[in-house]
Amino acid sequence: MKRDFLLGSAFTSLADMNLQLRRWCDRVNAEPHGITHEIPFERLQQEN
Repeated sequence: MKRDFLLGSAFTSLADMNLQLRRWCDRVNAEPHGITHEIPFERLQQEN
């Protein structure tokens, strides 16, 4: 998160930061994980 989201980001307010962070989380959790090669959103559904 420090290198991928925060580095180089600009926010106009706390609400703006939260919105951008939510979009970033949705994007990265829909992509395969580098070590497990599983998609976190799909893994979460399996674990529930």
